[in-house]
Amino acid sequence: MAGNLRRERPLLGGILLAAGLTVVLVVWFGRACLPGWWMAAAPTSSDTYMLATIYERWAVQVKDGHLPLWFPEFAGGGYPVHAAWMYGLFYPPIALFLALPPETAWTWLAILHIVFGALGMYAFLWDERRDVAAAASGAIVFALSAFMIGRIVAGHINLVMPLAWAPWVLRAAVQTARGERRALGWLVLTTSAGMLAGHVQIWFYVAPVVVAYAVMTARAAGRLAVAWRPLLVAAALIVGVTAIQWIPAWELFDVSGHPPEDRAVVLGCSAPGAALVAQLAPRLWTSDEAFAHEFSGLGGPLAVAAVLFAFRLRDPKRWFWFAVLLLGLVLAMGLRNPVSEFANDLPPFRWARAPGRAMALVVLAGGVLAGHAVADAVSSAARWRRFVPAAFVASALAVGVPWIGVVKSDFYDFDWARPLGAAASRHRVHVLGGRYPYLERFGIRTLRDVCPLDTPGYKALSKNPSPATAWWFDVGAEIELPWNGPPADLAATKALAERSSVQTFEGSGGAVFLREAKRLESQGDVLAAIRSGERAVWVDECWDESELQNRGDRPSAATHRVVRQPVSSPMSLSFTVEPSESGWLLISEKWYPGWKYHVDSLGWKPVPRGNLAFIAIPGWRFVAIEYRPDWLRRTLAVSLISLLTAIVIVVRRPHPR
Repeated sequence: MAGNLRRERPLLGGILLAAGLTVVLVVWFGRACLPGWWMAAAPTSSDTYMLATIYERWAVQVKDGHLPLWFPEFAGGGYPVHAAWMYGLFYPPIALFLALPPETAWTWLAILHIVFGALGMYAFLWDERRDVAAAASGAIVFALSAFMIGRIVAGHINLVMPLAWAPWVLRAAVQTARGERRALGWLVLTTSAGMLAGHVQIWFYVAPVVVAYAVMTARAAGRLAVAWRPLLVAAALIVGVTAIQWIPAWELFDVSGHPPEDRAVVLGCSAPGAALVAQLAPRLWTSDEAFAHEFSGLGGPLAVAAVLFAFRLRDPKRWFWFAVLLLGLVLAMGLRNPVSEFANDLPPFRWARAPGRAMALVVLAGGVLAGHAVADAVSSAARWRRFVPAAFVASALAVGVPWIGVVKSDFYDFDWARPLGAAASRHRVHVLGGRYPYLERFGIRTLRDVCPLDTPGYKALSKNPSPATAWWFDVGAEIELPWNGPPADLAATKALAERSSVQTFEGSGGAVFLREAKRLESQGDVLAAIRSGERAVWVDECWDESELQNRGDRPSAATHRVVRQPVSSPMSLSFTVEPSESGWLLISEKWYPGWKYHVDSLGWKPVPRGNLAFIAIPGWRFVAIEYRPDWLRRTLAVSLISLLTAIVIVVRRPHPR
């Protein structure tokens, strides 16, 4: 009787699951839950601090009342961080960085998403089996997997946040396929939130599984002929809500020329067989692989055993989830064998640049199968049934998930402007290695390589800049640090600063005035000319030929002084040129579609691309530029209308039959 009551109280079970898992995670993360302490694991944890810096700079712009679309201090001449569909800058929960110190916001964002993902798996399994203990066990397998915890330790919270939505999306899709009221609206809201939450690569794997399971459910319910309509409507609304992310992402993808990922990196992110076997006890497995953190999957022997014992020959659902698990394992092996290589070349998986992330499918399927195994194997009358989820927790913590190391935040808060000297405040700083230190926090503009997609020519110009290319980028200094994980305290950070290598350059001041421009004929020739020290403007071939000519009537030998004027927005720049004369102003801000220039009273016009990666403006006297993407207003309207439509579907009163 007591067992039956426990099985019939899902709300209480969910509350206990959320509360218990939160307590476990707070204990496991320890001091990282408090201000002044960062999670730290090893050199791979540098991604933690890079992402946190991006979120922190996002919060600064929001607090100042700006749309956080352009980050002038980041990635060499600025970067449209919102367009890189891996950071999730349109995802509302990152507002936690508005209220908390970055280290605390990071930890609690991680904990809340792990618990939220567990509740989603719990809700899905309750709908499937109506068994509290089974649903809670599957939720624990999902939440305390080596993938979820390991990715957070490695700094990949932008992979964990979207995966936390996957069980909720799966549940809403199944309910929509069954024709349940309001389910369509919830499917739109959960999927849209998940797709905005971070790395879109997770959805390359999860979305096909959700669609296939929804179709399978509709067929089993005899509703296949009618279920496609609400699913199609949901898909259209999801595209509409997420347009605010995928339209700028497509623009960046198109501008960059979608360069293929380095094959060596793809191979390094392909899981070896030993990593797959190590899911029995991930914490006991060590590897010299540079990308070993990419191979995380299930967490602990009990989770693996439950998955294996879940197999039932005559249950189509079990066949489906075992197929998903097998697909995840095959995809995760990437280039390690011909079968995996072929699978990774199929759409949509071909666009995923790190095959090991397919272990997300293993974790999703593992949580579902573990729930089924507990429902099958443990009698509803067994008194020890209530302790089964706790056993999964113990197994995961014992050998499944990594320890959470912590380090003082001194190294993150250290002001590197002092060791860099005056050049840091007036010019850009090239951070050799690309990861640390995070000078942007102190208002210093940097030159980095942080995203595979970028403006054409930028990577070629910025890689190991010579004094000539540094001049074009307005680089005043370059810093290299012997980074091998975060220093333990302030003393260690100061010692690291003393060992840093700093090289100084002659900066250009941010802009230079030249009398005329030439047509860009070949990227290689322009790159060679810039590196040789030639100071001229080469304008992209798409620019109007008539604008290339000098507007003046007579040559001038005057030395022009370019003065940068103060501006109130990170998306605007203005300069005056003295003496006033027609010519070309080349600005060391990264060219990107959406930049408009205004010269005197001529109105706003798209800026041309000069010297491969910069903004080149034909103008005189006073020049102003602003980042005004053409897609913003229309796309925002589409996203808001689609979002409101989904909300109306959820909250409207159902019509009586």
